[in-house]
Amino acid sequence: MRILVLGGTSFVGRAIVADALRSGAEVTLFGRGKTGPDLFPGLTRLIGDRNTGDYAALGSARWDAVVDVSGYVPRCVGQAMDALGDRAGWYLFISSHAVYQHAGVGPGSTEDTPRRPHSTAAVAGPGPRSAELLS
Repeated sequence: MRILVLGGTSFVGRAIVADALRSGAEVTLFGRGKTGPDLFPGLTRLIGDRNTGDYAALGSARWDAVVDVSGYVPRCVGQAMDALGDRAGWYLFISSHAVYQHAGVGPGSTEDTPRRPHSTAAVAGPGPRSAELLS
């Protein structure tokens, strides 16, 4: 399986990449190349910048799945999906706890826990919730 990971060298992305490699997947990383540049030697790294909308490095390649661990605002998720078009079999967006309302969130919370209203804000908080609506 060919997997493109948007991000992948920080936080939960490291574990996702490591697990994909253990399962025998062919992993490609896309990011700015600034975080964890020595992680995962030998993997193909495509350099771009989601903050500026630079997805040119994706070229015309195809992947069976895309795992997005760095889509902090809706604009970035939407641009990535547009740049990939139909060249990705699956698009998995990893969100954050910030999508949930603060009141009532605690141990035992489920995906049915009330979410914040969506927003096009360019900051984390309501941003990930709006990004969820795109993917």
